[in-house]
Amino acid sequence: NQRTSIPPTHEVDCGGITVKYHVSMECGGIRRKEFFVNALDIIAPGKVFEHCLDWCSGPGFIGYTILGTNHCQKLDLADIYAPSLEASQLAEPAEQRATPWHIQRLSDVPEGNSYDLIVGAPPWFPGQLILKQRTTCDSQLKIHQEFFQDVGAYLKPGGVIILIEGQTYLGPRDLEPLLRPNGLEIKQVLMAHDDWHWFPVIQRIQD
Repeated sequence: NQRTSIPPTHEVDCGGITVKYHVSMECGGIRRKEFFVNALDIIAPGKVFEHCLDWCSGPGFIGYTILGTNHCQKLDLADIYAPSLEASQLAEPAEQRATPWHIQRLSDVPEGNSYDLIVGAPPWFPGQLILKQRTTCDSQLKIHQEFFQDVGAYLKPGGVIILIEGQTYLGPRDLEPLLRPNGLEIKQVLMAHDDWHWFPVIQRIQD
């Protein structure tokens, strides 16, 4: 059995894949995972993406749900918190375990990896870091800015980026100045069923 630095205390079904986790690793992904499946069914009904990257993945609640519901063939996870990635490697069945990347920013993912679907639930509050809550606070949108600067190197032609944001704090106008200098634009905006979360569907300007 694989050992982890923080032993899991819970498990949850993610589209038929069992994800094990410690309660400290759950930052809303369990509630949001179905939002992503619904969004994919709207923007690409019936499509199975070849290779998905779940950015800010935690143990992989969102990514494993996308994989388990047959919305992608292959899954990678990328996160700053190593214990969450360790927990992701306890998922069952073992043959569906994702490739984990421990990163500080997206550019730490090794060159040569490319994705036709990139999803993420990044920190959503643009204010100053409060009590070191990196999972919720993105001071001056630095994390978003770095992501948009880096993502083009990993996005396949015609590839799609779907993030989940909180409309009280961030809207399309907040993201647009970060997108266009990097050759990206919001192609579509979707609302989640809770009427608070929203999804910018982002692609290259020329796609």
